[in-house]
Order: sequence, then structure tokens, then C-alpha cells
Amino acid sequence: MKLLKYPPGYWDLPELPEIGSPLSQSGLIAKSQREFSDKFEAKGCFFGVNGASGLIQSAVIAMANPGENILMPRNVHISVIKICAMQNINPIFFDLEFSTLTGHYKPITKIWLEKVFKKFKF
Repeated sequence: MKLLKYPPGYWDLPELPEIGSPLSQSGLIAKSQREFSDKFEAKGCFFGVNGASGLIQSAVIAMANPGENILMPRNVHISVIKICAMQNINPIFFDLEFSTLTGHYKPITKIWLEKVFKKFKF
């Protein structure tokens, strides 16, 4: 029994000129990125591909230089810890409030964050 009608990759066309890529100057992706940046009044917009880990890591690198500290909740995504190790960025972990009612961490509030800043003397 043949599983696929066409060979693998046949339908994967991310770099056609009509579609473009996140770094293209023309094509549907470039047009969409311009529309998003206009909508949110940003200087530019780049769509991420292959999941959120690469985007999260890019954000960390944009925020901190090697040898600098970055404050983060203890339940941070593993990709953040990995990029800190790779870039020699020092993570400073803080605990979040936990809801025994729901079994989930509570969202960070302004009051909670102020307590964290006071604890670490930021």
C-alpha cells in the first residue's frame, strides 16, 4: 500500500518567489510582515518558523548581553535556560505564586513583581 500520493516534501514550498520567506523583500510573507508592523505601529516584524523556542531565544539575546543578568520566573521554558548557558547570560530565578485551588501558577501581578524587585534589589 502506498501511503503518500506524492513524494515527501512535494507540498513543502516555503521559498517560492510568490510566497517568499521571513527575510524576503517581496512576496506574501513580506507583505504580511509589513501589514503586521503597520497594524501594531512597529518598525518591523519578522514571522518565526519551527516553533517558539528560536523566537524565545532571540528575545533573550536581544535583552541581555553575555555576563549580564536576566530576571525570570522559575518555571521558565527550557529554551531560555539553554540560551542563557550558551550566551553566558546569568539567570536570576524567582518563584511565582501558586494556586492550590487550580494547581497552576498564578499570573505575575504588579505587586508580586515589585516584591521580586525589592528582594533582588533591582
